[in-house]
Amino acid sequence: MEKLTPNNQLEEYLSNLLSNNLKLIDFFRFFLTANVYIPSASEIKLDGTGFSPLVFNKNKVEMIAIFTSINRTALYSEEFPYCLSIQGKEAIKRIQSSSGLVLNPGYDKGFDISPEGLSKIIRDFSIS
Repeated sequence: MEKLTPNNQLEEYLSNLLSNNLKLIDFFRFFLTANVYIPSASEIKLDGTGFSPLVFNKNKVEMIAIFTSINRTALYSEEFPYCLSIQGKEAIKRIQSSSGLVLNPGYDKGFDISPEGLSKIIRDFSIS
């Protein structure tokens, strides 16, 4: 597990959340407007084709890897040399309802969100 020292505002929010110095709702308000980074095994075309994200299987659920900084994707850059930079709410909208999200896999600051949790975020924050 790699140590994550915050290097941007989103990572500061994440660090504060995980040390109980920030409410979850405040983290997600920021996350949804921040840029996040999704590694891809193949080149992503302008029309979105070719996107092949890093996926983990946890308890038979596909979990899409999302990172809080482009630098964090380096752990997986040999197999996933491309990267999609996208706003957090756009990333969440594009994840299938049967999939979850794993934030910063391989780092000590991150967490998982189940498919049900993503549905709740979409509902609670009126993401359409």
